[in-house]
Amino acid sequence: MVAVSIYCEVEDAVDTMNDYKIRRLVVLDPDDKVTGILTTDDLGFRLRNMSEELAMKYMALNSRRRK
Repeated sequence: MVAVSIYCEVEDAVDTMNDYKIRRLVVLDPDDKVTGILTTDDLGFRLRNMSEELAMKYMALNSRRRK
């Protein structure tokens, strides 16, 4: 079983997935109890949401500059 801490950085989780060529990671709390599973689909969904949020912030910032 390959697992990461609940406090693991996203980049480290992605690196672990790449290193082991897996699409799912078990997520453990500080007591080594399973708290969830992180999947590549989860990462893709969150990244898309982050991209949309960043695009909205960029557009708002750009519109302020033009005024």
